[in-house]
Amino acid sequence: EYICFFFFKQKTAYEIKECDWSSDGSSDLIASHFCNDLVKALKIPASTLVDTNVLTCLANDFGYEKCYSEALKVNLKKQDLLVAISSSGNSLNIINACKVSKEKGAKVITLSGFDSVNPLRQLGDLNFWLGRIDYGLVEMGHLFLLHSIIDLFEKIQNIKKSDLVSIKNV
Repeated sequence: EYICFFFFKQKTAYEIKECDWSSDGSSDLIASHFCNDLVKALKIPASTLVDTNVLTCLANDFGYEKCYSEALKVNLKKQDLLVAISSSGNSLNIINACKVSKEKGAKVITLSGFDSVNPLRQLGDLNFWLGRIDYGLVEMGHLFLLHSIIDLFEKIQNIKKSDLVSIKNV
């Protein structure tokens, strides 16, 4: 229920213009897949920060630890939402991206694993943490969680007002 409230609150109160994703390695695949689902199923604009030309240019000029944060300084708006994924929660480039997002006033959702006090988990407005020290299990858990969110919102979008029971009728 809290997940639903957070997403709907963002979509209505803050009118999210775009959902941006910051992730590393295998988490890039999860982020890219979820972006596809957001665009296709929920009609929410979404993109990842993995354009190789931009990524390698920024990494070359600013260092890999700032490749995402430098892109977000230009592209992220206050009404956007950043979803940051790092299995360990220790990826400096992902942490820096979150810090820039917070500085710009954007909302941040984090997905991490491993240590319960990992740095990434401290930076989100909403944080999902999986208490396992296994990259494969954490990545699969993140994928399962994101798929569940998409499925939930698809169902919510398909509910007709006439199907809802009002409190007066209970």
